[in-house]
Amino acid sequence: ALRGIVKSNSKPLEMVNVGIPKLAKGIQTDSLGAFLLNKIPVGSHEVVATMIGFTTAKQKVEILPNKTTEVILEIKENDNTLDEVVVTGTM
Repeated sequence: ALRGIVKSNSKPLEMVNVGIPKLAKGIQTDSLGAFLLNKIPVGSHEVVATMIGFTTAKQKVEILPNKTTEVILEIKENDNTLDEVVVTGTM
C-alpha cells in the first residue's frame, strides 16, 4: 500500500488527484490532504499528484512486501493561471 499527504506551502491540500499512471490507479486526497492506495504491486513506481492551478508533483516510490510505503508530495500554485477572462458578444 501507499499512504501519503499532499501539501502546498506546508499546508495539506484537499481534492488533489494522486495516482500511479502505469497501473491506472488513483484517488483524491481527503480534507486533511491524505490518501491511501491499496493493492499496489511490489516494486518501483512513479506516483503523481495533480490539481488544476497547481504544478504536478512526481516522485519515485518503492513498494515492499507486506509494508505500507509513506510519501509526502509538495505541489505549488501555478504562476501560469489566468487572472481574468473577459467575454464579450453581440446580438
